[in-house]
Amino acid sequence: MAGKSDYLETGILDHIFGINGYTWSAPTGVFVALFTSDPTDAGGGSEVASGGYTRVGVTNNETGWVRFGSTVENIATIDFGVNEGSAGGYGTVTSFGLFDTQTNGNLMFWNTLTTAKAVGSGDSVQFSSGQLTFTED
Repeated sequence: MAGKSDYLETGILDHIFGINGYTWSAPTGVFVALFTSDPTDAGGGSEVASGGYTRVGVTNNETGWVRFGSTVENIATIDFGVNEGSAGGYGTVTSFGLFDTQTNGNLMFWNTLTTAKAVGSGDSVQFSSGQLTFTED
């Protein structure tokens, strides 16, 4: 099960219970990020910051995601392209996160990879359809 950030948890609570007049609006787009050390619900972690890396945007509706019961997964391949960095590359990618903006922004969900992936110069990172999953219990 993916971790839900403290930002998202408090936003949902404030929205449901009308605290501070807060209303929740879904972001128009979401952005997948890669991490070399895992974030926590409080944030943190080490997002990749080399080799031309940028977060990958995914349309935030039923054209980008599909829900099966209490699990949501990506529909199309999410492709980070070829790492153009130095010989060190991205390092070992251990987890991914879902943000509400391309840069900075708020971490909403995060999860560890089933298998960490060493990403050197010239390597690529892709998630095929159904590989990124978010589950609520």
